[in-house]
Amino acid sequence: MSAPDPARAAKRYLAVMMFSVALISIAMCCLPASRFIRFDHLSSLAVVKLGWIYNRIHSDKTPIDVMFVGSSRTVFDLDSEELESACEQDGRIHPHVVNMGLQHAGRDMDYLVVREALESRHVQLLVVEVTEIEPRDLHPAFSSVADVWDVLSAPLIINPSYFNNLAYMPLRQITLFLSGMERELTGRPPGFLAGTYRGSHWDDTYAEYGSIEHPAQEILPRLKVHTSQELLAQRRPGQDTLAGVPLPQALRYLEHRANLVYIAAIAKLASEHGVTLRFLYLPQYSGKAGPDFISTYTQYAPVWAPGPVIQKQGLWLDINHLNHAGAEAITPILATKIEETLLNH
Repeated sequence: MSAPDPARAAKRYLAVMMFSVALISIAMCCLPASRFIRFDHLSSLAVVKLGWIYNRIHSDKTPIDVMFVGSSRTVFDLDSEELESACEQDGRIHPHVVNMGLQHAGRDMDYLVVREALESRHVQLLVVEVTEIEPRDLHPAFSSVADVWDVLSAPLIINPSYFNNLAYMPLRQITLFLSGMERELTGRPPGFLAGTYRGSHWDDTYAEYGSIEHPAQEILPRLKVHTSQELLAQRRPGQDTLAGVPLPQALRYLEHRANLVYIAAIAKLASEHGVTLRFLYLPQYSGKAGPDFISTYTQYAPVWAPGPVIQKQGLWLDINHLNHAGAEAITPILATKIEETLLNH
């Protein structure tokens, strides 16, 4: 009888171990994880709004007629409550306006929020923020909120987050599964029932936080201003372009492809649910006259722009975000566009 081959035995052991790890990872990914807990478990100030967004969609019965999504520019530049009041002034429409913008750019998160809303609520008008250029990176909280299938089916070219998000799924699923069990055993109610819900509007044109863990000490409008020179000094070299090594010009589209795939997916969702779609260009101070990908956006819907009013230096919190006065300045412009759109559809 020949002696066992150590190298062969080691290969067999390694194969069994790899198969076992893969099997356990797949099993962990199949664990049930409440979508509510996924939206509600994040506590970072940049994304704590996700819990409010879920509850605004599913627990608050106030209608959602007009919905804005986008990055921190949407978060800080728009005041949904003021927009409602401005739209109602002539008495022709009475829309309920909601700002579902979230800090950080990333169309994958915009898509998740839009899908969550359109599958559950009757939305008349969806307004999606666009900026000077589509980013290369996607949203850092996508893997914390998305379905497992969303992560698996995410665009691969070019998506720097794809494999990190995929590797995170087993740990995330078991963490959320255990969190759900803990809530069941302790009877701890969700945030909406526990009294942490802040109402039908979340507008960060005021300096306040939106959860029980981060209460407002004093609610004040964001009125900080800068000189034009100070604002322009905040511009980083190459800010209008992507960070990192650019691809050759013929392949530049690929740098933005992952985010643009989600733009197409959002447009498809809007069409399937009979929702009117518009894009809103929110440039930085002294930014470009229009977005680089305007021809791509106009395949799906018109692009709104606030116009030159926002280029007054006294309206800016920093180079990328309007202050409270800036949000007030664009409110009548957007109200007119909302009114015209709703009355014509």
